[in-house]
Amino acid sequence: MVREGPRGPGWWLREFSLRSARRTPPLWQAPLLALVFAGVTVALWNRRGVAVGIVAFLAYASMVASSVIRRRMGSTWWDRATAWSARHRVLDATLGPLFAGALAFCAFAFITSWALTTCLFAAAGITLGLMALGPVRAWQLRRIASN
Repeated sequence: MVREGPRGPGWWLREFSLRSARRTPPLWQAPLLALVFAGVTVALWNRRGVAVGIVAFLAYASMVASSVIRRRMGSTWWDRATAWSARHRVLDATLGPLFAGALAFCAFAFITSWALTTCLFAAAGITLGLMALGPVRAWQLRRIASN
């Protein structure tokens, strides 16, 4: 069910997407993320080995780097990245789940006691499912933006 509002159906999703894309991350976000993600990476390294630790480091370091880059490089870089995303909605919505797959792998490795290959296959299934839904999500965003 689509929430109706004063500006038509889906206004809340459009406003949320635009607000979050324009928002500059707070100054305290990068150090806090770095501290939390460093702890999770070390825990994964100790619990599951070097390979999982490296995957966790790459996934979490990219999240911290995106926060730092947004703050350091200013809005010009961020505006170009969000403009590219707006122009290539299907590609952006299809490739975005690759990052979610790395996070899913880390989550499965940390939470469960499954073999690493089982964690990999579960994360690959989630990634492929989200990639298949990418064009549908791009179509929904395009429809909402046109209202």
